[in-house]
Amino acid sequence: MNFSMSSIGAKVREIRQQRGMTQAELANGIVTSSMISQIESDKARPSYSLLCQLANRLGTSVEYFLGELGDPYTPTAMLRTAEYWLLADQPNKALETLHQLPVPTPPGYEYLEYHLLLVQAKRMLGDYNEVIPLLEQLREYALQTQEQRALLRIYRESGQVEYAMNNPDGAIHEWENAVILGERLVNKSEYSRTQVETDLTEIYLLLYQLLTEQGRETEAAAWVERALHRSPRLHRLHTIAASLAEDADRALARNDPGGARALMDKAIAFLEAARHLEGQMMLESIGGQQEPWSSPWLRVGLTMAKNAESLVRIEELLIRHWLDEGRIHVALERTEECLASMVRRMPEQSQAERRPDLTVRLRLLRARAWYELGDTDKALREVMEVVQAAEACEDTECLLEAYEYLLTWLSKTEADTETVFAWSERVDKLIDKLSDNRIGSYPL
Repeated sequence: MNFSMSSIGAKVREIRQQRGMTQAELANGIVTSSMISQIESDKARPSYSLLCQLANRLGTSVEYFLGELGDPYTPTAMLRTAEYWLLADQPNKALETLHQLPVPTPPGYEYLEYHLLLVQAKRMLGDYNEVIPLLEQLREYALQTQEQRALLRIYRESGQVEYAMNNPDGAIHEWENAVILGERLVNKSEYSRTQVETDLTEIYLLLYQLLTEQGRETEAAAWVERALHRSPRLHRLHTIAASLAEDADRALARNDPGGARALMDKAIAFLEAARHLEGQMMLESIGGQQEPWSSPWLRVGLTMAKNAESLVRIEELLIRHWLDEGRIHVALERTEECLASMVRRMPEQSQAERRPDLTVRLRLLRARAWYELGDTDKALREVMEVVQAAEACEDTECLLEAYEYLLTWLSKTEADTETVFAWSERVDKLIDKLSDNRIGSYPL
């Protein structure tokens, strides 16, 4: 595809001058004045997304420029498609989509967006040798051009890579930089507060998980408190939509109708999703269909979570909280209900095809509840079975916790010394194995 840059630049300059606008006024909240200068002097090609924003501010239609751009829709649509596949945890499909596009060159929105999506896909696939130099290149570019939202995403991705490569201090450093930047951006009118808050929430949770894994519970809890203190509690899709609509109003106030339209598109999408879910759940209730998730909150939770695994993880955290508070009966009831729902989930699958790792941690919490209620024999039998299941699905974190419970409970019973010694040997072998060959993983 050939592009005639002189015509685009000349048209931008001509209309800007007709409107009596300076380059700084045209650029405000969209790009830098330097970028406008490069576009007008034919040194940079604006992306379709950027051209829409400039056309809106100049008070003309983007079609005025389309004769020179050819078909601008395809690259933008394919970038969004790649983003979708990443959100759906399918990095291979994201890469396939990205590889169908010509590699953008700087400067411009498409250059950053393409390469940030590429970084995320390769990071999810564990291709760190390719990711690290690319991240450094993007970091330098974002700092030079003051692309703050891109820099926030770069810090987040860099932290993920450091974590996966067993450098927790490096991960904490990157994520703390991301928090400092994000908390500054969230109060700036040129950024969507809702979108930046979403980025920040993810980073707070990453820090929480890493510090929890290191046994630094006080520091981990402090990040959660900090997040709850500063972030709006968006419990419902309707509330998120309203927040995005407020961001759209702010975009209009700063003379950015292109940004406002994009935010309103997202707000409408949230409301449409809410209407669809509400309608489906009403029909299911009226029809009396047997649902795979027995309780109302689990059924609603599954519609809100991206998959059953993330929902079970949320349930696990809630149950642990109740156990720590001493609300044992409440925790046990919730655990049993969640486990029962998991058994009925996807009934067309055979038992062999179901993932044991979705239930193994819940079973461990059930054993803990039984022990707290004084049913030691039942708790011990369950935790021994959990050990076998955790070994089968290679859930090391759950396995270590199960061993800890098992040895602690055995020491308080009349178990024979030989039994305790045999279990202690298994724990020692696992710890030795982990010490010799610790494998990094992705938080969250």
